[in-house]
Amino acid sequence: MSTSDIAYLVFAFVAVMVICSLPGLVSLKGAGRRYRAGVRRGLAAGWLIALGVVGWMALGGYFLSEAPAWFHTYARVTWGLMIAGAVVLPFAIRRGNRRLAALQAADARG
Repeated sequence: MSTSDIAYLVFAFVAVMVICSLPGLVSLKGAGRRYRAGVRRGLAAGWLIALGVVGWMALGGYFLSEAPAWFHTYARVTWGLMIAGAVVLPFAIRRGNRRLAALQAADARG
């Protein structure tokens, strides 16, 4: 994978993330101050995680083309990260939803 391919991958990812994030940010007009801040923090955390995934994919492209001896190690670590992510993701979503509900209730109280 060349440098231009990696740059294209990162640019396409950022473009898709911006397009997907805009409706969530625009729909916050009538929400309270704390709830808006919580949603923005959640979006920022999602962006950081997604950028990490894209960076990991770019690293895999490098290993595939430039260092094939390391590719099997990369593939094993990737499987481990995917399994760990699949276990942690539902708990993280539930925690984020509970936190946003608490912020929304706090905004309603005043």
